[in-house]
Amino acid sequence: MENNQGNSNSSNKKITTANVHEILGKSSDIVIRQVYVGGLKTLPATLIFIDGLVSQDKISEFVLKPLNENQLLRNSINEKDALTKILDGAIYFATTKAVEKIDEVIKLMMSGYSCLIFDEENKAIAFETKGYEKRSISASTEETSFRGMKVAFLENLRDNTAILRMLIKTPNLCIEELSVGKQTNTVINVLYMQDICNPTFVDTVKSRLKSIDVDKALFLEDVIAYLSEKKFSLIPQVQITEKPDHVAAGLLEGKVAIIIEGIPYGLVMPLVANDVFQTVTGYGTNYIMSSSFRILSYSLFFISLVLPGFYVALTRFHIEMLPGSLAYAIAASKIDTPFPIHIEILVMLFTFFTLLQASSNTPSIISSTVAIVGGLVLGEAAITAKLVSPAVVVVVAGSAISSLAIANTDANMALWIYMVINVLLSTVLGIFGLAIGFLVLIYQLSKMEVLGVPFLSPYAGTKKFQIEDSFIRLPSNMLKYRPFYLEPKNKKRKK
Repeated sequence: MENNQGNSNSSNKKITTANVHEILGKSSDIVIRQVYVGGLKTLPATLIFIDGLVSQDKISEFVLKPLNENQLLRNSINEKDALTKILDGAIYFATTKAVEKIDEVIKLMMSGYSCLIFDEENKAIAFETKGYEKRSISASTEETSFRGMKVAFLENLRDNTAILRMLIKTPNLCIEELSVGKQTNTVINVLYMQDICNPTFVDTVKSRLKSIDVDKALFLEDVIAYLSEKKFSLIPQVQITEKPDHVAAGLLEGKVAIIIEGIPYGLVMPLVANDVFQTVTGYGTNYIMSSSFRILSYSLFFISLVLPGFYVALTRFHIEMLPGSLAYAIAASKIDTPFPIHIEILVMLFTFFTLLQASSNTPSIISSTVAIVGGLVLGEAAITAKLVSPAVVVVVAGSAISSLAIANTDANMALWIYMVINVLLSTVLGIFGLAIGFLVLIYQLSKMEVLGVPFLSPYAGTKKFQIEDSFIRLPSNMLKYRPFYLEPKNKKRKK
């Protein structure tokens, strides 16, 4: 309540040096410098900026120098005359804004602007003098790129939009700006192709972003929580990527993208089930190989989902379904182990999750070593100590590797949870429990929608099924239509 009251009071204040200084407080990085327009002491003004967010070379060369040396400004009669001349180009700066609200002055300064304040006129002129240190463009680290773009998103918002402009050189790429977070005032850009994208998608995304009512928007989840329709669903509803070409491909299909200031990732909506198994790499290889690997991804997803539970169900309730030699081999490996199979499976899954957590929280130099050595040592030690049977290690390892073959990390995490649920159901009800778990998952997926689009598109829904870019991919010259389930304005990829 105090913050809200303070904001309300400040918005009613006039633009003066004293009021700006009062709002900013006594922070040591606030620089306040009095200057004289045209060198005339009868025309004082105040230049205020935040050290570290601006380029002082830009301020010296393009603001202070013309402010003192321009002959037009030396002939100014009063502050109003000087202010008009500056806005008319007496200070030749690329980005200049006239500001009449003190809240906007503060907001612009926090974004790297320098503000020239005229106390008598209660107005200010803002110059975009951003110059803070930023990371240089580098290759993606979380998503592999084979015969594709090596560039990854950065923390700087304008660098990210510039990369996308470089990929999509058309005025139809529309970028709208919003600000969220009461304290952080994080800038968010909503991107879409205005000649392709369904306007309903854009309106819905903007409405959800405007509904964000929190102090901060520093992390992806701060924004995704408001974009997601099913708040308690494990299934990802927003696609997260660090690759600009992935975002560009989504935009050209008719999707909406979100770029957040300070976060080196792009968000793409709507996300459907088929997107989980598609990668940019798949479009850089021969269509036969791409289709083969996509079918393999679907198969591995199914294997990792049901294999541990299926193994528990067979060995616990339905051993007669196994061939005799395999049943004897499993029984022999279980002779000296003290725990039932479902406990062994759960322990090994817990071990796998622990290794993942450990490798993600350790420095990248040693994280791979932790995962490999930990897996080998613990697996071998568990078998030698006869705590688990070798078959259990094979089943869990096979399921884990299969799950990691899925490109979408959020889908992986959801898959691991459902894997454990299926093991528990199989422990109690056998094959029937596994079937129940699988059917419940299909039911959840079938009734889920993202921006009004069925999650199981293009395999389910009211729109025409498109096989050309689903579980297989046809040659690029045969991909004539954009996904029908997105209801794009322009359905054809080619004229």
